[in-house]
Amino acid sequence: MSAEKKKKRVSKKQILMGAVSSLMVLLAALSFKVNQSEKAYHVERILDGDTVVFKGGKTVRLLGINTAERGQDDASMSAEYLKALLGDRNVWLEEDRYEQDRYGRDLAWLWVGCESTPKFLASDFMIKTSNSHNDAPVGNPIGCKKGVLVNEQIIKMGWSKVYFLSKKGEMKYESRLDAISK
Repeated sequence: MSAEKKKKRVSKKQILMGAVSSLMVLLAALSFKVNQSEKAYHVERILDGDTVVFKGGKTVRLLGINTAERGQDDASMSAEYLKALLGDRNVWLEEDRYEQDRYGRDLAWLWVGCESTPKFLASDFMIKTSNSHNDAPVGNPIGCKKGVLVNEQIIKMGWSKVYFLSKKGEMKYESRLDAISK
């Protein structure tokens, strides 16, 4: 074998070390994402019946609903209901395919009453290809079997109708909300 070929040859140990290093970087990135969704939030204030500011300044707009805005008849009542529902409890945020609205608010499904840290499906779970999607989840996430999907509860109580922007692609619990609004 020529000296030139010997220089280019990489040992099995070097390949293994490179693979291990790449795997560690990937695992670190994945654990950061998982840790973000495993954080419980606590309410700082309620802006209206579908928008919450959490301690630390995170503003979240609930997916799938659209309650009365401030100044409208039912606005303060829907906000009070949301405040009572969230209270001083752990609130878990589940992301979906769209992360923020045009006002810079995070978009999320809110869960309360979970028995442990929920295990949420990936935010892009519904996307299979550009023309198709996975079947929507039917039940609650693992770790939140006893929990309440806040977005759904607001519709059940009559404070909102189902609200999704058309042609944006199906969201995780869209069919679940559609089923209770009929």
